[in-house]
Amino acid sequence: MAEAYARCASLVSFKNSNYDVNIVRVTDGETNKEVINFHEEGEIIRHLHNTGQLCHDTYIRNAFQNKLNFDEISCRDGLNLITDDNLNLFEDAFKKFETLTWNQIMVDDALDYKEFHKNRNTRVFFTKEQWEKTIRKFRVNDKIRCFGYQLNNKFYVLI
Repeated sequence: MAEAYARCASLVSFKNSNYDVNIVRVTDGETNKEVINFHEEGEIIRHLHNTGQLCHDTYIRNAFQNKLNFDEISCRDGLNLITDDNLNLFEDAFKKFETLTWNQIMVDDALDYKEFHKNRNTRVFFTKEQWEKTIRKFRVNDKIRCFGYQLNNKFYVLI
């Protein structure tokens, strides 16, 4: 704490810490300072994003890693489509996807998780190998869908 105080830095507290608060007040005898304390999972990545130190792409890739995998996402039609205006939509959908069990995801009406079938209006978004893995989609909102495939307990986001 003394070093965080002296450097005007932040703290990271681990599980079972005595410091499970957001702010720790530290004094050197004369001056009091408030030091930010990150004590819950995901707080650091959210803080870095909220303070403009991480772009949306990096934030999303790191904040959602439980059931979602962004390693194969399209450079052209992927996370670069997330803007300040629609970020909350994606965050909410990804949080929901990550917190539900697979059985809950399959029956959730809001996510509407299901197989995606080619049709005459479908552009060539996916490779033959990706189609063979069974392309699925889930709803971000009324107009936006997230496409990918499921392998084991991961959903590999493609678009």
